Amino acid sequence: MLSHSHIGIIIPSGGSGTRFGSTMLKQYLEVGGLPVILHSVRTALSLQGVETIVIAAQQSQHDVLSAMIHDGGLADPRIHFVQGGAERQESVYNALQHASIHATRIVAIHDAVRPFASAALWGSVLESAERYGAAIPVLPVSDTIKDVLDDVVVNTVDRTSLRRAQTPQAFTTDIVRHAYSTARANGVVATDCASLCEQMGVRVHCVPGEDHNIKFTTTFDATLAEAILMRNQ
Repeated sequence: MLSHSHIGIIIPSGGSGTRFGSTMLKQYLEVGGLPVILHSVRTALSLQGVETIVIAAQQSQHDVLSAMIHDGGLADPRIHFVQGGAERQESVYNALQHASIHATRIVAIHDAVRPFASAALWGSVLESAERYGAAIPVLPVSDTIKDVLDDVVVNTVDRTSLRRAQTPQAFTTDIVRHAYSTARANGVVATDCASLCEQMGVRVHCVPGEDHNIKFTTTFDATLAEAILMRNQ
């Protein structure tokens, strides 16, 4: 169990979802009668010790999200909004500047479009971050991985040590704020929070991820999500 209650959660939700192939932002699509992002918000609110949840979204979406949260019965004074960036990294940076985050000891960052991360997974990541300073959930790579150049295989990659990273990813607040500030100052861009910490020499601890902790990327994921919900009923 965590020994303190100073936990902050950041949910970047500023992306346009262009790969999803829908006119509606993928984080707003309903799964099981609830918008995708609200599944994550609901789980975050249920965790012990969470003092703030900062959602980074485009300014034009703040009222929309606020209404969704209210209609979903999740209105809570711990929820705040900040301006989302054109890229995920900028959204997280903006959220890290929120005053409520400054008072936390541990910060977890979670994709708005990963609705099924369990409370148990959140707890495992948060506890590991408290112990080690940085923690992420990972899964082994099951497919054979090919290195391809101009549509020709040039190498088959040894997958023994390869892992697929998921969210939530959690860090001590000092570590993650320093990582993002340093990256911003040096023009460094990465696809996840852990990568920025790794580049600073931070050792990132891994915990087992969850197969059902899928990320909405294509329309097929919506179909898969409904199947996951039906299986869990």
